[in-house]
Amino acid sequence: MLGEVEIRQRLGKDYGYRTTIAVWTTQEKEDIEFDVRDGSDLFYTKSGHEWSFLEPQATITLTDGQTEADLPWDFNFLVEQKLYFQDNIGLTCKIVNSGDILMKRQNDANSTGRPHWAAVIVEAKPGVNFGQRSKLLFWPEADQDYTVQIRY
Repeated sequence: MLGEVEIRQRLGKDYGYRTTIAVWTTQEKEDIEFDVRDGSDLFYTKSGHEWSFLEPQATITLTDGQTEADLPWDFNFLVEQKLYFQDNIGLTCKIVNSGDILMKRQNDANSTGRPHWAAVIVEAKPGVNFGQRSKLLFWPEADQDYTVQIRY
């Protein structure tokens, strides 16, 4: 993997500059810095590829008897329509709308187990001193501690 100095040296060589950065003129340094910023912008935002390492991930623990969990303060939306359990046995929790969760809770009020469904709801509207917060609703109620991982 190339470091910052090597990248600048290679760009300088492409321009026909010497590879010793210390002897570059102010204009040569500005030319190289422009290309470094332009290349970074192309890589991160204009490549047409979704870089998974740029997506935040969070681990949320749902304790025994819990049906809701707070989402991170910087949460905006889920990248995928499922949550992954950390025990990694291949089971996921499907994202549905909150009405489906509320209907299941009403019709199957005593159901417990590994959550099958989850829904994202807005907990608080933005205000002067706080921003919008979201949380996850789960069904059925957790029968033990479960940890899920989300990409958002």
